[in-house]
Amino acid sequence: MKAELLSPVAAELGESPVWRQESGDIFWGDTLRGDIHRLALDGEDQLAATFEEPVGALALGPNGEVVAATPRGLVRLDGSTVTSLERESDDLRMNDGKADPAGRFVGGTMTIGSPQPRAGSLWRFDERGASRLVSDVTIPNGLSWSADGETFYWIDTPTGRIDAFDYDPATGELNDRRAWVSIPEEAGMPDGMCGDVEGGLWV
Repeated sequence: MKAELLSPVAAELGESPVWRQESGDIFWGDTLRGDIHRLALDGEDQLAATFEEPVGALALGPNGEVVAATPRGLVRLDGSTVTSLERESDDLRMNDGKADPAGRFVGGTMTIGSPQPRAGSLWRFDERGASRLVSDVTIPNGLSWSADGETFYWIDTPTGRIDAFDYDPATGELNDRRAWVSIPEEAGMPDGMCGDVEGGLWV
């Protein structure tokens, strides 16, 4: 496996690449600048939107539209609100997040500056609004689901673990949190995560 430079565009904190198959391009965010980029596979990069707030993650909506996770909730690229979030504190922003197999967005909050222990939460966004799934979160990061959608994998980076939960695909409810894999300290701190077609997880 060899990594190759796709685009030389610099970012302060580049996050959340999302592949949109219909248009054949990648959307990604420069979190702290609030910039969202649209990147073609030939390396051409265009600024698609700019927000005056951090953009912690991107996801595709049910109609293929790009939605951004911001401190106030999920918004479309034109700035219109999809789902509002009532934050515990003005110092919190959204961090890593993804759409689950049913299209609900799941993502976490953390402090804007230096991470404050257990200041954030893991949230689910759906037609009912925003629902807290896990409290006392420090740096919410990688998320993934099993092929059948019944197991949810998630990282709170300072724990050094990947945790697994029973996941209800019909409701998006979590149960039975347990440590699934512990990452050796010498290997680094776990951050982003994705699953492959064989059921493996990449961190």
